[in-house]
Amino acid sequence: MKTAMAFLANVAFTVPAVGGLVALGVGERHSEPLWAIGTAVALIAIFVANLLIFFKVAGNEPWKWHPTEND
Repeated sequence: MKTAMAFLANVAFTVPAVGGLVALGVGERHSEPLWAIGTAVALIAIFVANLLIFFKVAGNEPWKWHPTEND
């Protein structure tokens, strides 16, 4: 169950983050070097944040083959 909550937390973080990038118009400015670098850094930061959110919320549950009721 924690894995599903972690996925939902990732979606709740990623949708506004990518929406912010779209609102800034990064798609129209992809050929400008500074915008391209900034967009790449932002996307990497979003990816790393998603990893941190997933492992913080899900904990050790994704690594267990048969989770027990006591966890």
